Amino acid sequence: MRDYTSKASLQDTAAQVLEEYARAGKCVLVRAGYLDLLGNNWSCTVVGDGWVDTVVVRGVEDSRKSEVKVVRMDAKEWEEGVPR
Repeated sequence: MRDYTSKASLQDTAAQVLEEYARAGKCVLVRAGYLDLLGNNWSCTVVGDGWVDTVVVRGVEDSRKSEVKVVRMDAKEWEEGVPR
């Protein structure tokens, strides 16, 4: 897991996260969107070759800054957690 703080707003940070994955290539955006009605928390799930990332971006300091948490799982580990 990687955690970091961005000096950009939640919206700008979310856009940067998606741009980084797009530049890296070889991955697919599965979902992206706000997690709450006020737009203070945003998340995306990205699938690559053998891995799944879940990213959560949270606005802090009145959304002038953002906290980013990235959790990477091996695809096999992710599949084992999916009920059948």
